[in-house]
Amino acid sequence: MKQQSEFVGWGERSEPQQDDAGESIAGESALGFASLTPTTGGRKFRYRKNKNSGKMGPGPTPLAFYCYALTDEIAERHAFGFMFSQTLIREEDSVNLDTPFYLIDETRMIKYLERIKYVKDQSGAKSVLALKCFSNWCVFDLMRKYLDGTTSSGVYEARLGHEKFGGETHGYCVAYAREEVREMTEYCDKIIFNSINQFHAYKEMIGSIPVGLRINPQVGWSCHATSDPVRRYSRLGAPLSALPEDIGAELDGVMFHYNCDHEDFDGFSAHLNTIENNFGSLLQQVEWVSLGGGIAFTTDGYPLDDFCRVLKGFSRKFDVQVYLEPGEAAVTRSTSLVVTVLDIVHNERTTLIVDAGTEPHLLDVLTYGYAPTLEEGEILAWSDAEEFQEPEEGRVYVVCGRTCLAGDRFGIYRFDREIKIGDRLHFDNAGGYSMVKKNWFNGIKMPSIAHKRLDGAVNVIHVPTYEDYLLGKQNSCAALAPRA
Repeated sequence: MKQQSEFVGWGERSEPQQDDAGESIAGESALGFASLTPTTGGRKFRYRKNKNSGKMGPGPTPLAFYCYALTDEIAERHAFGFMFSQTLIREEDSVNLDTPFYLIDETRMIKYLERIKYVKDQSGAKSVLALKCFSNWCVFDLMRKYLDGTTSSGVYEARLGHEKFGGETHGYCVAYAREEVREMTEYCDKIIFNSINQFHAYKEMIGSIPVGLRINPQVGWSCHATSDPVRRYSRLGAPLSALPEDIGAELDGVMFHYNCDHEDFDGFSAHLNTIENNFGSLLQQVEWVSLGGGIAFTTDGYPLDDFCRVLKGFSRKFDVQVYLEPGEAAVTRSTSLVVTVLDIVHNERTTLIVDAGTEPHLLDVLTYGYAPTLEEGEILAWSDAEEFQEPEEGRVYVVCGRTCLAGDRFGIYRFDREIKIGDRLHFDNAGGYSMVKKNWFNGIKMPSIAHKRLDGAVNVIHVPTYEDYLLGKQNSCAALAPRA
């Protein structure tokens, strides 16, 4: 259902910010859109779950995609000290926060948020934060300056976005229960259904709230079959063959979420062209189109001006408001998981056992089989089955977690120095799909959460306790009233 409206322009670019050296971080070359090129020093990598080139390994993936890893020359690495007894602490303080902990760093996040804002300024495309990836509202005050709102995958995320972030609140779920649809209407500016069945069942319940439908374009890209939204037999979205001819008259918008960690602009552009050709008639009837998440457009070296040109052309061609749903793209390298080496054992290889685990604290490591980047070390492999050349210099360690799971390992790394018990290690790209998935497996200590602001001050957000563990295990003995 498209209404006529006056075009008011694409907005103005804000004044560029500067880094500590006084150099601009808000222009094309300064942001690295054109100046940085994909390179790994001549080495080619195969991707697993790449998380903006941060997670890579030389072994094959189920889909056998080849990509070059991208460098991150602008991002800096820091070591921080924390005063545990104070809520507000400074990085120069010498007393450390007990590990493990996640450190969310706005000074590392800002570069990627600036790129998101650049896309809006140049193309008109709005971005809403994908809360399924990152939902730590301690940084929402910063993020809302660069994003237009949030998008959710369930009722609690929708409520969180509405209450803590503000702006636009988009609601989507693979399948709603009736009472959930009623609650979603309290929080959402747009409600998107996953199937024709649910659309017809609940459309009347949402009243005048703009309604959308997720569509499976049957083209897309993912570095792993598990996260491929357009895989064969996918339940995510209605394919073209399932769409009634007159569906456009009933819709305000549509969502195409068909990517995961997609860094190839040419591939994205080709897929969007296919969507234009296959769904052109429908696109002419709606007011807004979400292209979903999984587009790694904030990655160093991504041709951002070309990306903006394509988005702007798509918007003008169909007279629609374009939305993007960045998750990883908004929090790339913004967060570290800081751990301590508790023990060192040797069984053919020397293994470092740290005070965190993959399954409870970085679950995607197990789900997708990759080695997360480590500030102190160079990735050699994730599993023993992956072949790699033994380095001539440095020391090789396997870094493992301390849960009972035999496969609780972060990866095999080369270090420039000997690692000792008590040393700290920093997994420096742990923001996306980590804290939203953490759990109490084995009852080991949950990482604390610390937040570094742009002014350098660090706030300890939460230090988990045994009481949190009890709540997390949901072992309540309270009697439940019998159902009528």
